[in-house]
Amino acid sequence: MNPASHPWLFYVARPDRSHTFTSTYAEHKAAIVRNRAEFKKQEAE
Repeated sequence: MNPASHPWLFYVARPDRSHTFTSTYAEHKAAIVRNRAEFKKQEAE
């Protein structure tokens, strides 16, 4: 196997089924907040 080399350690699913990738825990927590807001906005529509 030849895994890709990248700096990402974390990911969060988005409402459009894509993902947000981050390399630090602080960025990961911020992505969670942003993506939850996107989910809530989409549910309200």
